[in-house]
Amino acid sequence: MPAGPITARTLIALGISGGIAPCPSAVVVLLAAIALHRIAYGLVLIAVFSLGLASVLIVIGVLAVCAQKFFERIPASGHILRWLPVVSAGAIVAIGVLLTQQSIGAFYFPF
Repeated sequence: MPAGPITARTLIALGISGGIAPCPSAVVVLLAAIALHRIAYGLVLIAVFSLGLASVLIVIGVLAVCAQKFFERIPASGHILRWLPVVSAGAIVAIGVLLTQQSIGAFYFPF
């Protein structure tokens, strides 16, 4: 968490730092572009990928700031905040189970 208030400048810095960080997928794209002798195309793909990641990080930061204002209105001793981690963990497990079922179904029944 930054020491001061979250501003547009800090959100843009977050997006840029996340977009610049090397990503294994980007390395694979760049190596494939080198193997196909299309280095310029690979660099364009990496740049667009990084811009997309930066914009997503900025949007998530803005949503986090908005959510902070929303959650400040909820009392800390309420039942909602007590059950929120359980509900979110259950949702993640349910999504994982559904994805696993789809993967197993696609493997055994590839029609």
